[in-house]
Amino acid sequence: MFRPLASAALLLALGGSVIAQKPPTAPATSTGAIPQSALAQLPPPAYDDTLHMESHVASFKIVPKGDAIPSGRLEFSFEGTVLVNGLTDGSFLQTTGNVRKEYENKEHGRQVFFGRGKILIVGKFRACQWFGRDLDFTFKGSGIVRVIAEFDQKLDTGTFWFDPAKKNALQVNLIPIIVPHPRDTPEPAITREEFNKMKKQKGG
Repeated sequence: MFRPLASAALLLALGGSVIAQKPPTAPATSTGAIPQSALAQLPPPAYDDTLHMESHVASFKIVPKGDAIPSGRLEFSFEGTVLVNGLTDGSFLQTTGNVRKEYENKEHGRQVFFGRGKILIVGKFRACQWFGRDLDFTFKGSGIVRVIAEFDQKLDTGTFWFDPAKKNALQVNLIPIIVPHPRDTPEPAITREEFNKMKKQKGG
């Protein structure tokens, strides 16, 4: 069962609230076709530049790689809270389903959404953070994704992958995932034996 207090702890583990930062001004939510101004901000395609994640209970935060802020196409369905910080001018943000805007500070480019549905972001942003449940996530672009998961009722944490033939279990400890995934670098995954051991501890 989803626990609000546990999700708050996940949020803090990812580096604190996005609301506390001071990014550039962000445009309001858009609808309709993706504008050319957003497409022009996409990074060039690269090897292993598309990260997928699925989890019933988790939290993530997408942050810059050095001085380069995250960029690309981010799309995920969810239930919970999403914080978007520093969406650049010309970028595109669209929500569908039962997702409502809870907070917006146009001066500092901060937006907070809550509900159940889907968010699509195309362009560049300083940070995007989510915590909640029922995550189905795809990010094609460039950035660092910090993620932490919890065991669900079936003692499953969820999975992440760049190659669908090589899926890895998400962890109950915070892991950073670099996008694009560097070649010849192992995914920050645990062994099956370690995963089974954690499941037994959680269940017993």
